[in-house]
Amino acid sequence: QQGLIAAYLICRRSDEQVMGVISLKVMKTNEVNLAYWLGEHYWGQGFCSEAGHILLDIAKDLEIRSIIALHLAGNEPSQQVILRLGFQLTGQEVHNHRGQDHTFLAYALT
Repeated sequence: QQGLIAAYLICRRSDEQVMGVISLKVMKTNEVNLAYWLGEHYWGQGFCSEAGHILLDIAKDLEIRSIIALHLAGNEPSQQVILRLGFQLTGQEVHNHRGQDHTFLAYALT
């Protein structure tokens, strides 16, 4: 069934500053998708990787056995997060993003 499984704000521990969001969602294809957004000011500090590991632990507790992730081709910081979380590249896909078709790299974690 399509819909949101879990969504969390990514907050800095020291002052609870909201930096981004991370979620798991069941897509139209019935695949579970890990998605995140982090404010550019916070890139490269490990916040997304840390949040990703926590959310993957939650997915394991929910007995979710397979998760996908996508990022825009050329988005190296996002690629590094996905690889650090243990995902494997499965190919390329074209999706509409902000009104235009873009190439995304697709990953799976099983």
